[in-house]
Amino acid sequence: MVRIIYICECCDLVVGEEELGPGAANNGTGLALTREGRQDIMDNGLYYLPCLCDDCRETLYGPSGTIFYPGTPLLH
Repeated sequence: MVRIIYICECCDLVVGEEELGPGAANNGTGLALTREGRQDIMDNGLYYLPCLCDDCRETLYGPSGTIFYPGTPLLH
């Protein structure tokens, strides 16, 4: 059994959790890590994956639906 915990890298909020069956890390579920990567974030089938929560993503990149970073001048 593999358990994945998604943690916001800005505010340390637990964004979500997911449990996958045995061998899930190697069967194409999207959790493709190198051996070194697995050793860095794995502890007995428990993976901690950094991500951004919605609030931090909006603070950093602006509201959803925008395609430009805040403060970036528009080119024409």
